Amino acid sequence: MSISIKQLQVVLSAPVGPLNDLRRQAIAEALSEGFAPQQAPVPNSLALVNQQTREAIIVTDNQIHYNTDGNDFAGERMENLLAKVREVLLLEDRFSLALQIIAFKDAENRSAAELTIETLAPLSAARLREHFEGLRGVGLRITYELNPYNCDFRVEPFFNDPAFIFLQLNAQSSVEQSLNRVSEDANEFVNHLRLDLEDVVNEMLDMNEEQA
Repeated sequence: MSISIKQLQVVLSAPVGPLNDLRRQAIAEALSEGFAPQQAPVPNSLALVNQQTREAIIVTDNQIHYNTDGNDFAGERMENLLAKVREVLLLEDRFSLALQIIAFKDAENRSAAELTIETLAPLSAARLREHFEGLRGVGLRITYELNPYNCDFRVEPFFNDPAFIFLQLNAQSSVEQSLNRVSEDANEFVNHLRLDLEDVVNEMLDMNEEQA
């Protein structure tokens, strides 16, 4: 079974400044249809949520967050929404950013915990259990660079459901980029996870068809 993306988040660093009532109202009106104010997770910030499309935009005094749940990410839509916020706030089209993608992969009728114990650790499962009483699984973190991004990729069992492997891809860049480039890069990271990294996960966990 292929990777299923559950959540994608893009965080733009930006000199937003204080959010008074007029600025809040202007952002809400720019996003308009479908987005409604919600209680913000950060004091003195603005949170707008679209329940139908499962998207959220959160604006603080120094960041703009875009969150979306589900497997159907569209970079062009994200770019369009963030551009409306940028225009209201009179910001330059240059942002450093952080991106996070959370995904799951079916363990194919095996226990995800046992699968990671057997395949991801340099020690045997027996030796691991000698050292770690109550062992629940093994996780792996890989750090690497995809210019201009510093990335890390995490693989571990999903503890809430042993039928799934939990995957997390983080990418961060201090290089300022346009919203169009941010959109293109987000699309590329989604493809990187679904294509390149899924092959790596299959190989690490001995889940390729020829090894079944």
